[in-house]
Amino acid sequence: MNLIFVHGINHQGLNSTWVRDEWLDALSNTLSTEDFAVVARQNISAPYYGDVLFQYTQGLTEAKDALQAQSAGAVSGDEASFYSHVLSELADEKAIPEVLLETDATAAPQGALYHNCHTIALARALETYSPLHGSVLLRFLPQAFTYLSRMQATGAIDVIVRPALEKGPCVVVAHSLGTVVTYKIMRELKQTAPFYLTLGSPLAIRAVQGKIGPPFGRRPSVDRWHNVFDKDDFVTLGRPLDSESFGGGVENTEVDNGDADPHDFRRYLGQSDVARSLVAAIKLAEEE
Repeated sequence: MNLIFVHGINHQGLNSTWVRDEWLDALSNTLSTEDFAVVARQNISAPYYGDVLFQYTQGLTEAKDALQAQSAGAVSGDEASFYSHVLSELADEKAIPEVLLETDATAAPQGALYHNCHTIALARALETYSPLHGSVLLRFLPQAFTYLSRMQATGAIDVIVRPALEKGPCVVVAHSLGTVVTYKIMRELKQTAPFYLTLGSPLAIRAVQGKIGPPFGRRPSVDRWHNVFDKDDFVTLGRPLDSESFGGGVENTEVDNGDADPHDFRRYLGQSDVARSLVAAIKLAEEE
């Protein structure tokens, strides 16, 4: 069986071998020797696009730097709009105390700069309330925007990932932005997947959905889709991929990845129930 590992954000300076080995290591620390052998004997691919994504992201306007530096003047255009929509969704989820939002809102000037300053105010409130979680989300936004909004970047990344998904029936495990990349490509290919495991997925974010467009939900070519999320993983906005947020046909499991970094792929793969669900799906696919 083809087993595909697709990584997410901030993997620049690494390579496919690193991704494969790190993901297997995370699973080996969780699974029994027998169950890990089931995973390791598969035809494993780990398409690597981290450097390409990083290079295209570096070519953005200064908005990505301004967002993290909390300087509103350079934030503009569709880039600023994407950041604002995601951060506003986070605020709507009450993930940031209203008192912080109210304080920052009064500091944002009215007029032409209001939209940009409001974005920075949301970012400031997020980092004030949760520095680590806020930092992860603010690192995610520029790379997500690049993939979703810059066609050259989209094409370059899809060219890297698509061949692994075209090999035939495959079990796909994707994390973070990798869930967006794989979902979009698999939807286009109508590729058969006995099992699709998504970890820390941002697919429930409306701003992301607006970029990739419908249809949403599990496609008929995917036999089973298991999505795993942590309520404190701000890249997911704490949302499952259910009929209300994304579409039907997706099984959701909420986990607790701890406080250090709820978005870390190692913590997701280190969840025993998650790892065992992967093994069970592989065994089932092998029998068919």
